[in-house]
Amino acid sequence: MQVITFEKKFQNQVLDFFDKKINNDVIVEKKTGEPVLTESGKTVSETEFAGIRNGSEIFIKNDIGSLINYAKKNR
Repeated sequence: MQVITFEKKFQNQVLDFFDKKINNDVIVEKKTGEPVLTESGKTVSETEFAGIRNGSEIFIKNDIGSLINYAKKNR
């Protein structure tokens, strides 16, 4: 598993690399403005963003449940 970490101040650059942006505190697709979703179908706010998992850009929130789920799937 490859992991890339970055400081919060680089969040916009990381999202830009994946053609995403922040709109009204929600991470959205640049081209369509549609919000990105977690594996469970929830939107991801700027403050909740923890990362993107391999496999069709699966977004991860920074809450304990999301992080445990991520860890279990990437053993």
